[in-house]
Amino acid sequence: MTIFEFISVALSFVIGLGIARLLTAVVELFRARKTVRLHWMPFVWAALVFLWMIQYWWAIFELSLVVESWEMWRFAFLLLLALLLFAAAALILPTRPAETKTDLLEDFQADGRWALIVMVSYFLVAVTANTALFGLALTAPLNLLTLSLTVLPLVFLFSKNYRVQTIVTLLSVPLNLYAFLKFSPNLY
Repeated sequence: MTIFEFISVALSFVIGLGIARLLTAVVELFRARKTVRLHWMPFVWAALVFLWMIQYWWAIFELSLVVESWEMWRFAFLLLLALLLFAAAALILPTRPAETKTDLLEDFQADGRWALIVMVSYFLVAVTANTALFGLALTAPLNLLTLSLTVLPLVFLFSKNYRVQTIVTLLSVPLNLYAFLKFSPNLY
């Protein structure tokens, strides 16, 4: 086994745990649908977190082509990115919703929105990693697009207005889909 294979397994393990956590929360919410008032907004943000976990997992394979030697700091950057995605997946939707008998939107406003701060952190660390690991200029189109992904979640977080949050959530979908397609290699 090569060092890249060991590294990719470690990163994949963290991402896999995040995906399992997110999917489990979705199933638990479905099962609690009679006692929990569901709302579309947290599911949209959860889908965007899921999208970035898939993108990260897919992009890991590209590392074998662009990184010739591995130092601990490179691995630490990549592990931090995976851990941030895991944290976002763990925060975005509640666990054990049937026991809390809650409103999903209220839960998201109170606790789930912290996942958006984690995603902003993820994108900021990604820009740092792009610059430090791959030598991209801060003003490179890839980094500028990554930085643009921080704007809408920040607007959402600082807004208390439901209408603004709705518009921000809806605008986040095409922006994230566009970035997902730009960042993901078509094939290996």
